[in-house]
Amino acid sequence: MRLYCLSVAINGFRRGRCTKKVCQLIPAQWGIQGWNPENDHEPGRLPGSGSFTWVGLFAVRQAAMEYLAQPNVFQVSVYTNSSRHLYVWNKNSNGTITGYNPQE
Repeated sequence: MRLYCLSVAINGFRRGRCTKKVCQLIPAQWGIQGWNPENDHEPGRLPGSGSFTWVGLFAVRQAAMEYLAQPNVFQVSVYTNSSRHLYVWNKNSNGTITGYNPQE
């Protein structure tokens, strides 16, 4: 049983310089860890508490495509618990998704 994690890169905005009447919005990018609401593979945890890991490539690939379906997400990478990057998916500006293996 192999566990996988997701790292998700997001486009957004943050507050910039403010005057008394107006605040600027500045484009910003940040990253989050993917969250799995199911934790069937961790028997010691409470039911429904969730986890940062997925079991199997099929489940992690499905979760990555669900994250990429969101409009502000532009990159999802899959890695193991030992921080070994396995695959990276990028969403282009025209909406197409391309992927590559960072070890190649």
